[in-house]
Amino acid sequence: MYIADAHWCEGISGRFDFADDANPEHWNLVDYTQMDILLIGPIGVQSDGSLGIVGIDHTFAKEVQPWMGCSNLTAGGVVANLSFGSLEPRFARVVAKARRDNPGIDIRVSVWWTASCNGRSTEWGDSLSCALSGADDFASFARSARSFLEAWHLQGLDIDYESANVFAGFPAVAASLHDVFASEYVLSVSAARVDYLREVVGHVDEVFMQTYAGGWWLSARDFLELGFAPRSLFYGLCPETDCDGPSLVVAAAAVAQDDLGGTHLWRLNSDNHAAERAMQAEADALRAKEEEEHRAEREAEENRLEEIRREEEAIEAERQAAEMAKLKEMLEKQREEE
Repeated sequence: MYIADAHWCEGISGRFDFADDANPEHWNLVDYTQMDILLIGPIGVQSDGSLGIVGIDHTFAKEVQPWMGCSNLTAGGVVANLSFGSLEPRFARVVAKARRDNPGIDIRVSVWWTASCNGRSTEWGDSLSCALSGADDFASFARSARSFLEAWHLQGLDIDYESANVFAGFPAVAASLHDVFASEYVLSVSAARVDYLREVVGHVDEVFMQTYAGGWWLSARDFLELGFAPRSLFYGLCPETDCDGPSLVVAAAAVAQDDLGGTHLWRLNSDNHAAERAMQAEADALRAKEEEEHRAEREAEENRLEEIRREEEAIEAERQAAEMAKLKEMLEKQREEE
């Protein structure tokens, strides 16, 4: 779930106060019962090097982009001089609804990325490489991440592994997080790149492959060759508008071929939310069908083994009966000879 959507076209020289803005109505249509894991973002590294969600006090200009769909504004112009309120209320509402609808859901927060380190201009804070520069920073960040997860009763941390989150120091960051989490929390990456990831095998628990958009060229083989276990890999789908990615049929075939952990979707609450929910429902139905097939296979195998056991017991009973008859015959002969 991406919780920083804003109505850019309406925000001319204004403030987006997410604290007061109710979650968009279509977010309530997301079916949390159809998922095992929920990633919520964006959050990031704050000015003190900790993980958190805060608002930005300064204002900044936002250039009009085609994807914004601002029919009343010219592309290349300025949408607004904007400032943001905190994302925390939105975050809290999503967590509460997901927990209410699916008490067993695994909820993690996702550390977002920035394209560069030329100043913070996002609601969620800095990328890893922009704010952390050594062992002390990495250890402090890891401790703050654990505190964040504990405070919100979450199950893990995900790193959106692209742009400025991809850097030579990431293996050390992952090692610090792994040590501090002490197997009590999950560390995953949503990877659009594979740089430096060979060094984090054993520290990163799961990989959500961005086999779409910026990582469309990736395959499970890229991560298997690094040493990741097949069941730790999840094949990515992207039903968001104008997002190039595989179909569910292709993704399901890849999962079956390499015995991967499953599929994941980016995302469930964009402007294309109806199609996203449909794909999520289709994926869930496919998973249920596969689980039923596996259950039937297990039941058939158990029945086969039970039949073999009974046959072996019958053969053993016949053998024992034959031995007893032979022994009885021997005893009778001995009595006759006496």
